[in-house]
Amino acid sequence: MITGPAMRTIDSTDGTFSRLSLGMVHLVSAMLNIDATEDGFVVFFTSDVGPTYQFALHGRGQNFFTAYTSPDSGFSLRTFNSDGVEADIIARVNQVRVFALPEPKTYALMIVGLAAIGLIVRRRKTRR
Repeated sequence: MITGPAMRTIDSTDGTFSRLSLGMVHLVSAMLNIDATEDGFVVFFTSDVGPTYQFALHGRGQNFFTAYTSPDSGFSLRTFNSDGVEADIIARVNQVRVFALPEPKTYALMIVGLAAIGLIVRRRKTRR
């Protein structure tokens, strides 16, 4: 599992692609830089729990988007041409930054650690 921001690149192995789905436990948001091969195409972001968002793509790359979802959900993106036909125009998705909430076990471990530090400090004060 990826926790906190992590940066990755998603590359096409056979040219271009039109669909991408991200789903992982505790996923909250993802930042993407989509490298499209042509202008005039549209990308649709769809969350498992929210509305669909539509954005125009530029063929020069630098198409930065942030997609939000609720924990334990995911999202997908699809690209279409101006006629509404799905089109394989994504060459690469650069700088994929995934933000996820820590697991409950992480919070529990942090609380136990803070309690242990508190006990040590308290014992030191009573010994003086």
